[in-house]
Amino acid sequence: VCQKSVCNILKRHKFHPYKMQYVQELVNADFHWRMEFCEVIQARGNGFVNNIVFTDEAAFELYGNVNHQNLRYWSSENPYWMRDNKSQYRKKVNVWAGIIGDHLIGPFFFDENLNSERYEAMLVELIITAIQNI
Repeated sequence: VCQKSVCNILKRHKFHPYKMQYVQELVNADFHWRMEFCEVIQARGNGFVNNIVFTDEAAFELYGNVNHQNLRYWSSENPYWMRDNKSQYRKKVNVWAGIIGDHLIGPFFFDENLNSERYEAMLVELIITAIQNI
């Protein structure tokens, strides 16, 4: 059976490709602690959850990554076609953002890596100020 036929059959039966997610193992010995945490959060009321700051950060590389698997140059002679692959000094931007209640904090952009000193400065100079202005 050719690949196209297999793809058509899967599509007709509404199959979709799914990526495996890796998660931490839930151990029965921790069940008590998880239940206690849930009870404490519920006892604090709905307003408590609205005061939790959920944050994340990501680094985006800017060197223009291209899938070269199907990249071809058709010619009667070898053009010795070359391109520099990756620099050891990759250009990237770091992005930090947060959510508190129904408010977005940021996003904040950084050209340099976020080490402990820069992260602390970001918290003090940007994040705390942004939260206070909500």
